[in-house]
Amino acid sequence: MKKGATVHLTPALSPARRGSEPVVASEGYLDKVAVAKRLGVKPKTVGEWANQGRLPAYRLGPYLRFKWAEVEAHLAATCRVTSPFAAMPRGLLGDC
Repeated sequence: MKKGATVHLTPALSPARRGSEPVVASEGYLDKVAVAKRLGVKPKTVGEWANQGRLPAYRLGPYLRFKWAEVEAHLAATCRVTSPFAAMPRGLLGDC
């Protein structure tokens, strides 16, 4: 990309056509590989969630891009945190 070139980002509407893309660091955007590492999931999962509207994303041509602050805010507003012990049957932990 040429220096000073205008980049138009649009919300993600269709699946990415390619696999892993590089991070656009100068714009503060992350690619799906970087987001996947932060969330502990596979890049394919991040792409699917973005295409389903479960994660806020931008499409730059065939590439998905994310702003980490928007991802964090979205997850904080839409996801609930549960204890790994909440689903366990009573008595399994003893007298805890």
